[in-house]
Amino acid sequence: MKTEIKLGAFIAAGIALTIAGGWYMRSQPGKISSTATTNKPLRISSDTTFETLDSTRYSTLTAASTIGNLFDGLYGHNAKGNIIADVSDGAPQISKDKRTYTFHLRHYQWSNGTPLTADDFVYAWQRLANPAVESRNASRIDILKNGEAVRMGTKPLSALGVAATSKYTLKVELASPDPYLFEALSSAPFMPISRKYALAQGKLYGSDANHILTNGPFTIQKWTGNNDKHWQLVKNKRYYFKRNVQLSQIDFSVDGNSSNAATRFTQQKLDYTAIDADSVPKYLGNRKLHRMTTTSCAYLIFNTTAGPTKNVHLRHAIATAFDKHLFAAGTLQNGAKALNGIVPTNLARSSTGADFRATGGSLLEFDTAYALKQWHLAQRELGTSHMTVTLNIANTSDAKLAGNFLKGQIEHNLPGLKIALQATDLEKRVALETAGNYQMVFSTWTPADVDPYNLLSFYLTDSRLNISGYSNAKYDQMLRAINQLGDQPQKRWRQELAAEKYLLTVDAPMAGVYQAGLAYLLTDRVETFPVLPNGIINYEYVRLH
Repeated sequence: MKTEIKLGAFIAAGIALTIAGGWYMRSQPGKISSTATTNKPLRISSDTTFETLDSTRYSTLTAASTIGNLFDGLYGHNAKGNIIADVSDGAPQISKDKRTYTFHLRHYQWSNGTPLTADDFVYAWQRLANPAVESRNASRIDILKNGEAVRMGTKPLSALGVAATSKYTLKVELASPDPYLFEALSSAPFMPISRKYALAQGKLYGSDANHILTNGPFTIQKWTGNNDKHWQLVKNKRYYFKRNVQLSQIDFSVDGNSSNAATRFTQQKLDYTAIDADSVPKYLGNRKLHRMTTTSCAYLIFNTTAGPTKNVHLRHAIATAFDKHLFAAGTLQNGAKALNGIVPTNLARSSTGADFRATGGSLLEFDTAYALKQWHLAQRELGTSHMTVTLNIANTSDAKLAGNFLKGQIEHNLPGLKIALQATDLEKRVALETAGNYQMVFSTWTPADVDPYNLLSFYLTDSRLNISGYSNAKYDQMLRAINQLGDQPQKRWRQELAAEKYLLTVDAPMAGVYQAGLAYLLTDRVETFPVLPNGIINYEYVRLH
């Protein structure tokens, strides 16, 4: 499972203290009851369907959550969010320059009984880097030696810094020392894939429950593909740590909207459901209502290459023309907070314990005077006093709520500017973004790990996640410098802060809107329910009364 937690800058040294307990760390995630398997299914309402089980191709939080509960990587997390060794035995050999790691693997099995080997990690990571795969997460592989060159197609897959030196020994070479390495290796893009099985399945790999092998706490059943609204996770009898898993089955359903799910919950047909902002007031004061702030973020992303949003003054005007705090605290009421930056609060801390967002301060915060000044500059440069800008949003209640709020605020504070809302389903919206056929997008994203670099790297010129089309040689250079400072955590931290400030104050290809909250209803039959900071539920550690 992946999560965003506080990690010290010298994580490579400190990790041994956390993972040394092995079985103890897994059996003691907190004060929990017996781990004896329960045969009564846990009933979960999912916000959305998901698109794939291929860890190199996913793009949604629901897919990441599902993959995280089906697979174990070299590292993972326990119920408290502490990082622990999974497939790795937890005692890698590390070179003096901290660029080469040799991992010794536990003898895991795939769900069909075949052994998981070091070569399955080699195949998965080469697949992630392969330009032909066109993974939206491909830039994550840049932490490996030759990672960027391989994913850009200038070097062969064999040049990637990963190799199986024996059946259960994996050698990993890094582009530079990485203080967040173990956290990165716990995230979905770095999960193993059975080479033999995936090659046999071809394009069908990960497309439904009949074309996937897993090595984690659960297997998946009754999922027929990306439009399926019902599926099951079933305890994996071949899981290496199977004695830690209490749940025998989890039944998932997509209920269409939060109101329907809440009704089913009150009818005792569900054990868990997230609820949207419209439903929160109905349950205030109810002990079954839980609220938390996650590390997921909502952003406004601008097309910087075409249309009116190509104008930097217009981007600055829109970015500062809406009251983020009013929306988060007054409208959502689900634990959300205003986000004045790219990196959210409580994602990353420096070696001295400083929070990244607190240190970086507020960037592009609500400021009507500044917004109006920038709007007047944009009008002058664009040669018009009136214009309409289209804002693409998801076809969900929360996205529509945000879209209407943004429209009202921006139109009120920037006279002459009209916002046209365009709600589309995920597949169409991704296609529009990829083609650059949009002006503004309201989009949410969950950080894959705690390194601020992975959010900042969205705006690298060659990043597949850079839907804004933004390109700035100085910014690219700032991020390349970050990659060379892995063994100098304080300098790296300062460079990340500088890069975020430069990106937003100079060019503003995007703007933070809010740090997402999570409001959910949970039945009394659940004793322990680990919701990680990114909002993902770690079902391996769920305990029922």
